[in-house]
Amino acid sequence: MKRNKGITLIALVVTLVILLVLAGITIAALRGENGLLSKTKQAREKYSISEAKEKLTTKLMQLQTEVTDEEQRNATIEDINKLVDENSKYYDKEIESVKDRNENKLVKISGYYFEVDSKLNIVGNIDATELTVTDTTYKVNSTNGNIMNVTVNIKNEIGIQKVIKPDNTDVTPAGTKEQVAIDYDVEDGKEYKFKVQLIGSNEQKEYTLKANLNAKPEIKQNESNAYPLLTKYGVEINKTVKIDYGESTNNYYSLDNGNSWIKYTEDGVSIKKEGKILAKSIINGEITKESQENIIMQLADNAIGEKAYDGDETTGAYYLNGGKRYINIDTELIGKKIKVIYTYESWREAYFEDENNNKIGNIIVSGQEIIIPEGAKKLYLWSGRINIIEIMYSNEPDIVAYQYHPSITVNGIIDPYCKIKIDYDEDAIKRLYSINGGDWSEYKDNETIIIKEGEKICAKSINIMNQETKISEYTATIPNDSIGANAYDKDKSTGAYYLNGGKRYMDISPEVIGKKIKVYYTYESWREAYFVDENDNKIGNIIISEQETIIPEGAKKIYLWSGRINIIEIELVN
Repeated sequence: MKRNKGITLIALVVTLVILLVLAGITIAALRGENGLLSKTKQAREKYSISEAKEKLTTKLMQLQTEVTDEEQRNATIEDINKLVDENSKYYDKEIESVKDRNENKLVKISGYYFEVDSKLNIVGNIDATELTVTDTTYKVNSTNGNIMNVTVNIKNEIGIQKVIKPDNTDVTPAGTKEQVAIDYDVEDGKEYKFKVQLIGSNEQKEYTLKANLNAKPEIKQNESNAYPLLTKYGVEINKTVKIDYGESTNNYYSLDNGNSWIKYTEDGVSIKKEGKILAKSIINGEITKESQENIIMQLADNAIGEKAYDGDETTGAYYLNGGKRYINIDTELIGKKIKVIYTYESWREAYFEDENNNKIGNIIVSGQEIIIPEGAKKLYLWSGRINIIEIMYSNEPDIVAYQYHPSITVNGIIDPYCKIKIDYDEDAIKRLYSINGGDWSEYKDNETIIIKEGEKICAKSINIMNQETKISEYTATIPNDSIGANAYDKDKSTGAYYLNGGKRYMDISPEVIGKKIKVYYTYESWREAYFVDENDNKIGNIIISEQETIIPEGAKKIYLWSGRINIIEIELVN
């Protein structure tokens, strides 16, 4: 019997199914976010961005070189604009556009955008989709019945070619073309469509604004109570204003008459001066009527009065049976030092509290510098009778003095002196010092200043608000255990006399090791005179009056240990 060699229908169907499954797997592998085609496209895109960045880097280096050669100066960020100026010698047709982006420049090359900083370095590439976001806001100019005149502000970094208003008339922005302001009358309950066409695009994106003049936020002034806020730059009077926007979540307020708007948070608005506050909501492009309220800065009953931080230590805020009084603490002062100067006739407490009114930190002693602890939100003064003279941030420079004894050197004996270093507040933009009332000089980083006994050094700084700190001062004094100047004034008719004086000493410079000295003295009771090393161990021979003695190796100081002793003269023998 003959067998058919063809395939059966079932086998054909199975084969086709298998082929379709394989095809599906292959297509899935090629397509999709993680597919081969997508990865190939991403790799090609990364390569193109890298290539464009390298090209722009080369052009920026070339611009720097050309400006230096042509104009004998370094190129600035503004020179980048010349790359798109056809009348400039630095014009480069491959640079497609240059725009301002905050303090930097936005440069387009090979279809990609890069941000360039003031040093002509590329900060990074910018996704074009980020730049296509158009920001649309509005400002209410006036309301007449159910009609409101508003200024619609439309912004886009790429640039706006034109805006088609709801009445189908066109507006073309001037200048940088990155924004356009349109005055328009809107009626309650109606919708208004604005169409925006960006530069380099034929697409028109539509933005719809709705007028709802019945929605009006309610501004609550919290009974006009304001509290002082202690900051680095003095004390500000501020108050928190709450605004009820109803069910709206896209809420804004303005403190400059509507020129700029700030997103509202549940913390409320911190107001630092009297003026007007505006409030509005935007719900899916809805224009609402603005609320406005005049703010009056009136101190709360339990706030510390202004005389306690007016900078005048002859005035004060006096409270009789005053209970708690407080001042808020700026978070920037955490870890910084403050002073509270006050007098009191009966019990008092002064301490910090956290946001939950828990007592933290140490009790403050009048006039004592104290570090503001972590978590401090308020400074409380709890008193019976108290006169708060002044509350201040201690930003005056800290003068650190290192005292030195007289020293034997190859040039003779040097008078005792002080090495001075000055620590200035981190916000100081000018760090100044003066010696003995002379001119103010700029203090250099880690500079060491030498002043002698009796000389006075003063220090002050100026902060970014152009405010001067209080002046710190220090007068140099010799260490108590120094040998007095009369013992090395080269006059044997004078001397340094010590009655039960204990140890007195003088430093020895390394270059005089091996040289000879003489010490002339008289004494009425026991005495010792010897050298010591850096560990204060006794070395060398005892010095006999008027006998030459060689300064031994390792000697750091000469000690005179006495009951009664009159040191007539110490001299280095040449």
